[in-house]
Amino acid sequence: MFTAFKELERGAGRPMNGKRDDVRLERANRVARRHLLRGGLGVTAAAVASPLLAACGGGSASGEGGTSIERLRSDGAKFGVTAGPPSSGVEGGKAIGILPEVAEVVLKRLGVERFEPVLTSFDGIIPGLQAGRVDLALPGLYITAARCKAIQFSHPVLRYGDALVVPHGNPGNFRTIEEVAKSDAKVGTVAGSAGATQLKQLGVPANRQVIFPDLPSILEGMKAGRVEVSASDAIALGYLVKQESLSGDLDLVPLPTAKFSGAIGFAKNATDLRKVFNDELRKAQAEGVLTPIYQKWNAPADAFEGVDKLTWEEQCRIAE
Repeated sequence: MFTAFKELERGAGRPMNGKRDDVRLERANRVARRHLLRGGLGVTAAAVASPLLAACGGGSASGEGGTSIERLRSDGAKFGVTAGPPSSGVEGGKAIGILPEVAEVVLKRLGVERFEPVLTSFDGIIPGLQAGRVDLALPGLYITAARCKAIQFSHPVLRYGDALVVPHGNPGNFRTIEEVAKSDAKVGTVAGSAGATQLKQLGVPANRQVIFPDLPSILEGMKAGRVEVSASDAIALGYLVKQESLSGDLDLVPLPTAKFSGAIGFAKNATDLRKVFNDELRKAQAEGVLTPIYQKWNAPADAFEGVDKLTWEEQCRIAE
């Protein structure tokens, strides 16, 4: 079964260090400076310079001692985010998007008052969480078997379906990922994604996969004619293709796949924080205070209705 190209299995247990990761962070910074998608997605260099430096250094989130709600109340919370609304992003030095805004509501109810976005590439999120550079991973991670071994999760916050994105008019007439695999089309994938691995399993050679640092970069590449098709979660694609710089250029093709649970990531040694967060998340879901966040980002109702009945433990068992 195909899962969205934004997935980051390959980076699940790899430490974030060295020149390779510096290059990824610099690529993310270049994406920010270019204002890839106007109307909310563009992130200025000034807005992300400090978080990027924080991502490269130690920081107050200790990878050894774990993260507690008491420390977050005292020191504030570091949010691991990527440049990819509606799931997460940075604007004006503040974390934005469904996952960061849900986390902020829940943590404020728990007495946390300060929040710092740490912008990184998709495949740097989990290593950064494991190393203690961030307290919560908020790009909208699917709950997968590999991730359940590497980190802990909140209860599900979203249910994602998949979709293809193609140039306007769908010149390749793609309707399924299998059709994409059998074609000669150049396919855009996110660096370090499970999607690249799945394409290989479907027989798509590496020379047909064009690697990008994030989903917005893929869409800009498609607009420029570098790739002919890509795929990701339907929520993100539905939001991005409607932005001013892409409006009318790209089309969305929903895929007949099952929905996948997306949640907030916590380090393995942050069990107490995860428990407290999940308890408060359940209360917020029951009170309906999170619904305006979903509506603000145009998430379809079936993406969040009923998620309060799902648990992260159950989703990890299903993923095995």
